[in-house]
Amino acid sequence: MPVATQAALKGLTPLQVEQLGISLILNNTYHLGLRPGIEILEQAGGAHAFQGWRKNLLTVHVPSISYPLEDGQPFSYDRNTTP
Repeated sequence: MPVATQAALKGLTPLQVEQLGISLILNNTYHLGLRPGIEILEQAGGAHAFQGWRKNLLTVHVPSISYPLEDGQPFSYDRNTTP
């Protein structure tokens, strides 16, 4: 299942993905909310229209990633664009 984190599959057009027999793409709603953003998605007519994808979308919400580094110190990534 291809991952379209910000509503885009890198290196393939929606038609090419469809021709490969893929019928489901994974989106991350957290990243979609940051970029391109809810307003842009709504103006485009939703994620399907924005991506040019006619088949199924599966969305997940993963707001942050946290794991220990080799030296045991925690690493945390949480992209926050709020001023």
